[in-house]
Amino acid sequence: MTLTPRDRWICAVLPALLAVVLFQWFYAGPLQRQTNESLKALEEERARGTQPAALSDALRLNSAAEADLAAEKAKAEALKAALAKLTIGAGGVNRPATLQSVCKLCERHGLLVVSTRREEQATLARTLEPIARALREQTPSAPPQLWRLELQGGYADMTALLEALSEATEFVVPISVNMNLGEYENIPAVWVLTLWM
Repeated sequence: MTLTPRDRWICAVLPALLAVVLFQWFYAGPLQRQTNESLKALEEERARGTQPAALSDALRLNSAAEADLAAEKAKAEALKAALAKLTIGAGGVNRPATLQSVCKLCERHGLLVVSTRREEQATLARTLEPIARALREQTPSAPPQLWRLELQGGYADMTALLEALSEATEFVVPISVNMNLGEYENIPAVWVLTLWM
């Protein structure tokens, strides 16, 4: 039995046709159905008005940024309120009067003032910088400065002085306190008090 050219052509095309049908039936068909179902689900989501995950993440980040902004505004308002309470006149700090008042407080609490001078090398903490900047703008002619006071006296005297400074009507902010003990027991301690005034 011999095959005609038509039979040979059918025998050659039949396996290829069978492969295409099997590919369509077992792979392409299910893949097409799955794609159609996904597209249909996406269209239904859009119709219902639900948001994709990326958009909901963006909204969450936006609300977090708004909360941070509100917190920063609250800090700014608190700083503004604190500045309004400061008793610095329009002309700035009256440093001689403030220094005289501090020296009288020292004497009243049993501390001997050894020396007073402007502190050139000390700097304010970063947390006080916004207040310092605002005070420089408020009183450009005489903004507050750092001053160093060397005092002699006991621990209880220094504690009483610091409490009295917290109630002072002048702008006086203690920045640091250091103590050096005397060489002998009967020599009082030497204190170095840095004030922002």
